[in-house]
Amino acid sequence: MDDVFVLYDRASNSVWYPDEATLRAVGGARKGEIIPFLDEPEPVKLADWLRELPDSTVLLPTEEDVREWNRPFLGVRLEEQDGAVVIVSVVEDSPAAEAEFREDDRLLSLEDRAVEARGDLGEILLDFDRGQTVEIVVERDGKKLTLHPTLGARPEE
Repeated sequence: MDDVFVLYDRASNSVWYPDEATLRAVGGARKGEIIPFLDEPEPVKLADWLRELPDSTVLLPTEEDVREWNRPFLGVRLEEQDGAVVIVSVVEDSPAAEAEFREDDRLLSLEDRAVEARGDLGEILLDFDRGQTVEIVVERDGKKLTLHPTLGARPEE
């Protein structure tokens, strides 16, 4: 089972990770302890179970959550049109706007990795950090153009 959450108990300085039916303390004063969170035969509703934990326990994000939250931001909205990934809008004051991306640019590649479907850009961006300058090739008016945006943070919504 993938980690879906991590718990931290401030009182005992313990970190808890989930597995199939339990939490296991992997650090702190309670290291090695196991807490079941499933009742037989029905699982406990997670929200109810979390309410029963001590007030000193806080829910922490997993590494995957942190990675997703820290995803670098380019600032384009995309659609697939006629077999290509096309920019349909550029977010104002975004890295894409600063690098002069335009509506109707067709995305071809990011750092020599092909962008063939709308989701490809987001997946490829996970391999880069905020503040990093990347090379993106687009097609504009029938000509290839290489742009060099410096990736940023997603603006607060």
